[in-house]
Amino acid sequence: MVGYTALDMLNRLGWIFDNIKIIRDKIPIADPKDARHLILSWIQSTIMTLLFLFGSLEYIDDNNIELRSICRLPGKSRVDILNELELQTKLTLLVFVHFKIEALFSDILLAVDSTYNVTNKFLVKAKNLLERLTINEEHEKYDCYKVMSIIRNSLHNNSNNMNWDFDATIKGHRFQFKKGEPTKSDIFEIIFLIEYSMDSIDEIINSPEVLQISWPIKDLFYSGLDNEI
Repeated sequence: MVGYTALDMLNRLGWIFDNIKIIRDKIPIADPKDARHLILSWIQSTIMTLLFLFGSLEYIDDNNIELRSICRLPGKSRVDILNELELQTKLTLLVFVHFKIEALFSDILLAVDSTYNVTNKFLVKAKNLLERLTINEEHEKYDCYKVMSIIRNSLHNNSNNMNWDFDATIKGHRFQFKKGEPTKSDIFEIIFLIEYSMDSIDEIINSPEVLQISWPIKDLFYSGLDNEI
């Protein structure tokens, strides 16, 4: 049973959407095809889809039988629908958003070092990128991406962690994982990880090493978004 409302989700996801806009407004290169704009715009589009779902749920009229029928919702309470949306929201954030974060890291690494091997795994890329840039709390940022990876990879194993034991505290949020045991993270812990990763990306793209790049960063891993937000 969920312990939150659709409005709670709208507030948290809306904050991420708005924060990404603030991040994009600070990017010195306005070219919409720059990897920073392109990928952050794609993440906004993903968040916007979730906002639409939870917005529809928050404001749907329980007495609108025709709309409920069209949406295949007759007989389902708001709590029932929230329960069903929770897994979909987790998957969207852990898979789609995580995938685009990795693409952005690859693009930036290549812009900083054209010889970089982008076939490296995500955590290697994250570590290599953080080590190359002048940023604060490098270890905590890496831990955030490591937690995201453990949870995402557990989806291939019925939510069981098959990697390694890991314990990290990120901005007061503690994450503990035991090898062979389920990764137990609620929806707001996942949202927190996305929030923190966006703040991390803000610092990454505003690091001195990235800011000195005077040309649009090419996105070699772009897919799935035709219209910029």
